[in-house]
Amino acid sequence: MKNIYIVILPDLNTKKYLESLRSKLVTKYDLILPKHPLHITLRSTFKVKNYNFLIKDLEVYLKGKQSFYLTTKKISFFAGNTVVAEIRNKKIVKDLAKDIVKIAQKYKVNEEIKQKKPRSLKKSKYLEVYGDQFIFEYYKPHITLLYNKNKEKFNIDLTRKKILCDSVAVVEKIKTDKGFNHKIIKIIKFK
Repeated sequence: MKNIYIVILPDLNTKKYLESLRSKLVTKYDLILPKHPLHITLRSTFKVKNYNFLIKDLEVYLKGKQSFYLTTKKISFFAGNTVVAEIRNKKIVKDLAKDIVKIAQKYKVNEEIKQKKPRSLKKSKYLEVYGDQFIFEYYKPHITLLYNKNKEKFNIDLTRKKILCDSVAVVEKIKTDKGFNHKIIKIIKFK
């Protein structure tokens, strides 16, 4: 079985800008660089037996999609230690994520759930059915930039960047002795 997740990768200009920002922040605040590529998650990690049929379904679905732009909003913190770039104009990416979650569900292998049990009944149901509580109306599009081992909060001005979204990537999360590696399996362009 494979652990995979589905994402939007930022365009080259946005990627360069965010990588430069990460480098400055790592040095200035003693932060940790994630091993995964910069991305906006559409469907968080789930197990599949074979991702080839999932990729075919994604290709069919994305064939009718038009590219679109998102804009970075500000730097914020999730769960105290995750430094993220929040995303503006969320509706279009939330709609895309909703459809991607539903497509992925057909191929998801049931597994033991490792997320903290939510207080909300609806989130509990999502966790039980989809293996993720942060979907649909609870989904918050963002780009994880860094991890903050000190949980120290700081203010950073984030230059608003337009992100061209013209494809979706299927990424494999591979367990190693030293944590996880992330391998892009397929980039599927919108038609």
